[in-house]
Amino acid sequence: MLPIALQVLCQQIQGRLYLPRSSTLTPESLIQADWCLDSRQVRTGDIFVAYQGQHLDSHAYLGQAAQAGACLAVVEKYQAHIEIPQITVLKALSALAQIAQYQRQQLELTCIGITGNSGKTGVRQLMQAILQQAQHPACITQGNFNNEVGLPLTLLDGLQPETHTCLLEMGAAQAGDLSYLCQIAQPNIGLITNVTGAHIGRFGSLDQIAEAKAELIRALPQGGIAVLNMQDAFYPYWRTQVPDGVTCISFAQEMSADIYATSVQAGPQACYRFQLQLPHAPSLPIQLNLLGRHQVDNALAAASLAYLLRIPAPAIQAGLQEVQPSQGRLYPCTSKQGAYLIDDTYNASPGAVKAAIDILQDAKADKTCVLVLGDLAELGDYSAQLHAELGAYAAQAGVHHLYTLGQNTRYTHENFCQKLAPKRQSAYHADTQEELLNALQHFLAQHPHPQQVRVLVKGARSAAMEKLVQAFIQ
Repeated sequence: MLPIALQVLCQQIQGRLYLPRSSTLTPESLIQADWCLDSRQVRTGDIFVAYQGQHLDSHAYLGQAAQAGACLAVVEKYQAHIEIPQITVLKALSALAQIAQYQRQQLELTCIGITGNSGKTGVRQLMQAILQQAQHPACITQGNFNNEVGLPLTLLDGLQPETHTCLLEMGAAQAGDLSYLCQIAQPNIGLITNVTGAHIGRFGSLDQIAEAKAELIRALPQGGIAVLNMQDAFYPYWRTQVPDGVTCISFAQEMSADIYATSVQAGPQACYRFQLQLPHAPSLPIQLNLLGRHQVDNALAAASLAYLLRIPAPAIQAGLQEVQPSQGRLYPCTSKQGAYLIDDTYNASPGAVKAAIDILQDAKADKTCVLVLGDLAELGDYSAQLHAELGAYAAQAGVHHLYTLGQNTRYTHENFCQKLAPKRQSAYHADTQEELLNALQHFLAQHPHPQQVRVLVKGARSAAMEKLVQAFIQ
């Protein structure tokens, strides 16, 4: 957080300041602290934010935050009996956004917003590695802090006087969310990764998802830059949404893009290598340590951002090649029986499941490929259709064995069975994780060469498929 006088903080969030007699603070005192919404995570000197939520009123934990060493609290309800300086506001989360916006406006920043149905975190992690290679300090989204609460916290906790670059993931649960985040962060570079059908149940259609993602592009100022995936079906539409005075650059696995990849080939364990072509520069050989061809798209997106920041080519190359898989995101491990297990349980959209199936397809020549799939969420009226399409896709891709869990993956199971090749492919549907685990363990125990089996586990967060992975490896 940038230093700010307590009275200025009050003015920016339209708050009223209450100072207990024991406080050493005055309205003129400079505050520079981290912000925290969870009293269990408060550290000495933090600012605690208490608000009335839908299911929880965190004002009940103000005393706990004070005991943990919070120096100040932003609250909706003043509690005189708790000895901590308090600023009362109408809505605490709105105040959080207001002060984050004010702090962002105090710096001349290159602020990058990244959105899309999938790939946001992958691009951010690759770009973060590039920035580290270039010794380029930046304020960067941590974890899944990409919504109306997480983004302000990222700015407040990450901005420092020496900050020149912000790298922010931007998620959207409904139309208007990205416009709101852009009001706070005021990005001057905006990148859209793709539309893959995630959250289609909330938005209603792919067209409406693409429309919502375009809010980032429309928010860019004069002199801003839109970075777009040329291979996405909505690329032509997004081009029409680029405002006058905003430049557009494209990336793709095809030579017609501004930044592109050639000689794309699957390497060991479906980690891809390619030649990266930046404008007016020699091609760079890249060997990724991340699984799947879709990671080439993420690498191209990150390289595009790095190019715009004028980061040297050696740092781009080293950063892209440095990143390793993280748990729950195509993370390779080994089962107790010796099978090669890919943990991709963090979340799932239809497009992401297809990308995961493609990874199995890359290895099917000499491996027994097993897809373990839990229900996908937030698909609304499209749920049955999209789950069924995944069954057909898996069968046509040559997945040998499909194991499904949940109500909606019954459609995946049924469609896979209609398309499968007898004697070479099989399917099993379970109603509980215990049943599914027993079936998989029996399959591996009966397999003559479990080391030749590749198992990919995926599902929505609500499916909790990570529990299955833990049971496999422990």
